[in-house]
Amino acid sequence: MWRAMSERFQQMELHAELVLTQFGRRSHPLTGQGPPSFRTAPRPHERDVSLLAGRLTVREAAMAVRHGRREFFPWDAVRYTTVGCLRDAGFLVQSTPSRMIPNHISVEYDGHWTDDVVKRFDHCFDQPAGGGGGHG
Repeated sequence: MWRAMSERFQQMELHAELVLTQFGRRSHPLTGQGPPSFRTAPRPHERDVSLLAGRLTVREAAMAVRHGRREFFPWDAVRYTTVGCLRDAGFLVQSTPSRMIPNHISVEYDGHWTDDVVKRFDHCFDQPAGGGGGHG
């Protein structure tokens, strides 16, 4: 059994053209107002920003992040980038699978996440998609 589990959570080979999905929200969940909200830097106690491998729909990303629960909200949203775009912008992109999220991707930066680094990260993504039960 250990062998099967270790094989199932092996790191993925990340090619430049591989699409990555970031899960976030389209607007403020209570008011429905405001700009999209996606993490653009690690939290103070973290080293990386989490993404998901593949071009996932909003529903697929929500289920992965919420560990299989079928909850889906109108403010849920996704946006997309590629491994190559992030690497070209100076980020380290690694496959970091776990039992809960086997397609988990970690994006790190070797240094401080300054305003310039945050802008470079954010500019790697397209416009958010989803919300309202759409397909992302």
